[in-house]
Amino acid sequence: MVDGAGVFMRLVRIMLPLLKPVLATVGLFCTVGHWNDWFGGVI
Repeated sequence: MVDGAGVFMRLVRIMLPLLKPVLATVGLFCTVGHWNDWFGGVI
């Protein structure tokens, strides 16, 4: 591994910063979908 970084360190230092926008988008879509399901039932 590069500079002695293991699998966990590669995940934390490289993959997690790259995945933050993806995780935020998926979380937003799930939240809006859940809100729309609840709002339709209330109406």
